Amino acid sequence: AGKMRPAAAAAVAAADDDENIAPSEPIHITYAGNSMLYFHDTPRFFSNLATTRRVASQEQDSCLRGGASLPSLFREGNGMRNKFRTLRKSETDIGSPTVSAMLSSKRH
Repeated sequence: AGKMRPAAAAAVAAADDDENIAPSEPIHITYAGNSMLYFHDTPRFFSNLATTRRVASQEQDSCLRGGASLPSLFREGNGMRNKFRTLRKSETDIGSPTVSAMLSSKRH
């Protein structure tokens, strides 16, 4: 485990000051974005924060691509299936291949 980024550390510290909130109905979160979300692993950060703070049970999905604009993300998707070329879907966490697939998922 590496050093936590300052913004992440501040968010965790602020959360530690609050009392734990009782779990509520499950929430579903989707992320569509570029390298700002991808390289900082924003979806997993907020998922872990919600889990450790017991804010709510939640599921997240994402369609993220470094260097993408929103129009290019809609056109080209995340490109992860080609990038990682995995044989079994269960071996990786690559998110939804396209924004359309992510938004049409029954989970979200």
